[in-house]
Formats: sequence, structure tokens, C-alpha cells
Amino acid sequence: MENDFADTSVEEFHSTEATHGRVDQRSYYICPLPDEVPDALRWKDFAAIGMAINNTQRSKRDEIAVRYFILNKHSVASSLRALCVVIGALKTVCTGNST
Repeated sequence: MENDFADTSVEEFHSTEATHGRVDQRSYYICPLPDEVPDALRWKDFAAIGMAINNTQRSKRDEIAVRYFILNKHSVASSLRALCVVIGALKTVCTGNST
């Protein structure tokens, strides 16, 4: 904690979607719980912290929403599986291949 978690790894994913007269830019971040978190024993299944940022651009203004998530061991696994499905679908849409 002396370096404000600067050495902690972060998984990230970004997407942009233009529909219904607006552009949505989304960024998702998942950071595993660092070993040096104080009082970690009180958070029995605490595994990661997540953050989602959504920037919706409409004709006259931008709207930004930020959400934070505390993920337990079970939700991290399901979140990563869901992320893999989304990435696979985006690759299919962008390239026409299902590899």
C-alpha cells in the first residue's frame, strides 16, 4: 500500500457502440484484491474490485456514469466468463470469423 497499489494488475476491456442516435463508449476494469489490503480477513470471499465507465454522447451533450463493484470469488469467475463471451462476439462481428 505504500505505493497506492501502483504494482497491482488490472484487466480491462473497451467497447464503442453507435445506435439510436448516440455513441456509447464503455470501459471495464477488474483489479484483483492485493495481498496487502488492511483488514482483508473481514472480507471472507472478497476477490476483486471492478469499475465500469460509460460515456454516452448525444447530439448536444455527454453523459458519464461510473459504477464500482465489489466482486467475490464466484462473481469474478462469472464476470470473466461473460467478458470472454462479449470479446468473442465482438471478434465475430468485426471480422466475420468465429475464431
